[in-house]
Amino acid sequence: MTAEKKGFDRRTFLSALGAAGLLGTMKSVGGAVRADEPAAGNPSAEAAAANPFGGAAASYPVLQNPGLRGMSVVWAVRPEPGKLATGWVEWGRDEKLGQTSRRAEFGLNQLSETFLSARIDGLEPGTAYCYRTATCQVLFENAYNITTEEPVYSPIYRFRTPSRRAATEKFAVINDTHEVQDTLKALMERIEEVDPQQVIWNGDLLNSFVEPKQAVDSIFCPQYGPFAAGRPLLFNNGNHDHRGIWARGKSDALLPWRHKGIFGDLGRNFVLRNGPVAIIGMDTGEDKPDANPVFSGLAAFEPYRQRQAAWLSQVLKTKLVRSAPYIIVVCHIPLFDDRPGANPGDIMENFASWQRPSARMWGPFMEDAGVQLVIAAHEHAFRFDPATESRCWAQVVGGGPELEQNTTIMIGEADRRSLRLTVEKMSDHSVLGQWEFAPRRV
Repeated sequence: MTAEKKGFDRRTFLSALGAAGLLGTMKSVGGAVRADEPAAGNPSAEAAAANPFGGAAASYPVLQNPGLRGMSVVWAVRPEPGKLATGWVEWGRDEKLGQTSRRAEFGLNQLSETFLSARIDGLEPGTAYCYRTATCQVLFENAYNITTEEPVYSPIYRFRTPSRRAATEKFAVINDTHEVQDTLKALMERIEEVDPQQVIWNGDLLNSFVEPKQAVDSIFCPQYGPFAAGRPLLFNNGNHDHRGIWARGKSDALLPWRHKGIFGDLGRNFVLRNGPVAIIGMDTGEDKPDANPVFSGLAAFEPYRQRQAAWLSQVLKTKLVRSAPYIIVVCHIPLFDDRPGANPGDIMENFASWQRPSARMWGPFMEDAGVQLVIAAHEHAFRFDPATESRCWAQVVGGGPELEQNTTIMIGEADRRSLRLTVEKMSDHSVLGQWEFAPRRV
């Protein structure tokens, strides 16, 4: 949804959003490096306060794209002026680590001034691993004069890979944060209390992607602790996440998923199976038709949705998904809205309340598979649409960015007997709704 339509000020930031201001007062959180207030006149202490992560690192690591046998790690960097950064991940079954993964393309190791990443493959399902990041500053004067400094290491963090055999699944869903810092802080604190196995960020993380610093401040959130260093973040595009000059470059921070075969171009769709739950991420795209003049001919969401329909039809038939007692589809723009006058997204006026083209293309496959739940966002207002005789899935829509008015967090917990979904209002932690879903016949 367009944030301004809800009275939201997209310029809402903390006055001290700069790293030196926000990070200078951080304490030890989740085993991360401590950064107390700098001692007056102590240059080394002041430098540590400006960047408590050390060297060129600028955030805690963020786990992404979890699989039964793999996990990606991404972290922000802020090298000194005139320098770049490279790095890697050291990992293993215990704190001895012993193995290394780093990102290389066409024979070149990664070199960046914004984000570094690495993919850890060859893991075992349902298994705990330890890891840390290593970050080096690089002075690249010319092809034969390159100086790489000593690495700076993060603390050791732990994660567990998903597993089909897990007895339970617990996830949290947030959405439509739109860079509002008090909302982000409250959500990060609640995530730590809930302690889910995954966090799903269901779109409109930012107002528009203009520069990498936005992703650091409002997605990686180094000022609020390592919320995704031990549990993966599942990012799902919202319409605002497609906007801005840097929208095409955000994949350095929010890694695309890797699909085999003909669907290698659908890096924002995902399927995650953990225990009894299969979670499928779909990208509803923008909230206006491609021909709308506001896009100046740069939008191609209609064929993109069609490609996703073909992908979805195949994914729902895989054993990984077919054997799941619960199937959840996550998308930003709702797939159903029977309120009078609700804009279906395929007319030129205004912006979509729901995505009729996606519902028409994806809905039949969801019906055939027996999807029980769609989790959506976009409207900045919580609501629940129960399943009907003609639609097998219920739909729950999350709230918006105004902490005292409409911010929500969804908490899902499942075992073989039931899937329970609770929606909390963040301002007072009251329960807006709670539902229980029976397992599918598999």
